[in-house]
Amino acid sequence: MTQFLLHINTFARIQFRRHLKSPALWFVALATPVAARFMVPGPGSDYAVLTINNARPLQTAGVIGMELGIIAALLLSPFAYIFLRAGPTRIVPWQVEDITPSRHTAHMLGNWIADTLILWLILLCLAVAGVIISFFRLPLDAVAPHETLLGTLLIAAPALAFIAALRTYFSARPLLRGASGDVMFFLVWLGGIIMASAYFIGDTSPRAISDLFGFAASMSPAVAEPIQFYTIGSSPNMQGTIEVDAMAGVLDPDFLLSRLFWLAVAGGLAALGGVLFKPRSQRQKPKRLANAKFITSLSVGFDKVFSWITPKSSRLFAPLWANLNQILIPKSYILILLIVAGAGWILPFKTFVGPAIWLALLFPLTTHSGRWQSRNLTGFTATLPSSPSSQFIWRLLAGVFLALLVCLPAIIKSFAREDITVFPDIAFMVLGLPFIIMVLGTLTRSAFFARLLLLMAWYM
Repeated sequence: MTQFLLHINTFARIQFRRHLKSPALWFVALATPVAARFMVPGPGSDYAVLTINNARPLQTAGVIGMELGIIAALLLSPFAYIFLRAGPTRIVPWQVEDITPSRHTAHMLGNWIADTLILWLILLCLAVAGVIISFFRLPLDAVAPHETLLGTLLIAAPALAFIAALRTYFSARPLLRGASGDVMFFLVWLGGIIMASAYFIGDTSPRAISDLFGFAASMSPAVAEPIQFYTIGSSPNMQGTIEVDAMAGVLDPDFLLSRLFWLAVAGGLAALGGVLFKPRSQRQKPKRLANAKFITSLSVGFDKVFSWITPKSSRLFAPLWANLNQILIPKSYILILLIVAGAGWILPFKTFVGPAIWLALLFPLTTHSGRWQSRNLTGFTATLPSSPSSQFIWRLLAGVFLALLVCLPAIIKSFAREDITVFPDIAFMVLGLPFIIMVLGTLTRSAFFARLLLLMAWYM
C-alpha cells in the first residue's frame, strides 16, 4: 500500500511539473482575473450572468462567489477540458509508459490528481479575483472574503475534478483518446445540464446529488420563493432584483453531500481508467484490415470522379487532390458523406440535411486542420517548396470543395424549386464552416478545439 501511494505521488508530481512549465498555464492564470470582471456585472450593467424569475440577484459577497462558481462549473468546464487536452501533458512517451511495470491505476490517479490541482489553482485565482472585485462592488462592511471563496470553490471544484477524471479515463482507452472522446465529453456535459435542469421540474424536487455542476442544487435553497425561470447568461427581460442567500445554498447539507459524492465519483472514474487501461498498439487487427479493404473498395468510384484533377492529369491541382485524400482518411467518411449528400435531394435542408452535413464534415475537416500543425511537423512543412500560407489556402480550398460537393444535391434541388431561402445556410456550410475549422486548427495546432466548440455551436 505504501509503495502504491508512493507511485501515485511520483506520477502526480511529474504531471504537475509538466503543467507548471507550460506558458499556457500562466496565460490562463493572468487572464482569469480579467475575465472575472465580466462574470460579475455591476449593478448598473445591462446584462446579468444569473437571473431568477427574470430578476437579477441582489449582489452580496456570497452571490459574487456563487456567480463565479456557477460560470466556472457550467460554462468554463468545456474550456477546462480543452486546456487539459491541449496542454503539455497531451504528448506522452506511451512506448515506455504503456509497458511500465508499475500499476496503471497509480499512474491514472497520479495524473488525475495533478490535472485536478492545476484546475483548482486556476479556480482559486478566479475566486481571489472575486474577492478583489467585491471591494469595488460592495460597501466595505459587506465584504466577506470567506463567503466569496466558499461560493466559488464548493460549486466548481468537484465539477472541475470530474472533468479532469473524464480526461484521465479517456486517455486509458484507445477508442476515446481522439475524436470519440471529445464527442463523449460533449454528451456527458450535455447530460449533466439536462439532469440538473430536472431539478426545477415537477412538484417534488430531486436530490442535489443529480446536479453534477452544482448550478441548480445550490440555488434552490438560496431563494425563498419558488424558482420558475432560471437563466445562466444575459437575459433581456430583467425586472428588478431578488434576494439570494448564497451561504444557505452552498452550505446546505444535501448540497455539500452531493459535492463530496461527485468528488468521489471523479476519483473512482480515474481509478477505473487504470483498471481498464489498454495499451496502444501499432499493429492493426485482421478484422480492422478487412473492414478497411471493404470500405476502400467502395471508394473506387468516388476516386474516379476526381480523376481529372489527379497529379497525373494536372500538376496545378495536385495539392488540392493531396489534401482531399488526407481529409477522407479513413475511407468510411466517403460513404457517410454520400449518404448525407443524397439526403439533400429528398429532405429539407434547414431542419435535417444542414445539421447532418455539419456533423458529417466536422470530423474529417477538424482532423485535417490539425494534422500537420504540431511543432515538430511545422518545422518539416516549412522546408517544403510551398509556403505555410499557400499550404493553408490549399487546405481551405480542399475543405470548401468537399463541402460544395456534399451540398451540391441540395443546391440543385433549391434551383429546381426556385427556393433561395436556404442559400445563406448552404453558404455557411460551404464557406463558413471550413474557414472556421481551418483557422482554429492552425491557431491552436490541434483538431479537438474546433471540434468541441463547433459541436457545442451545433447543439446551441
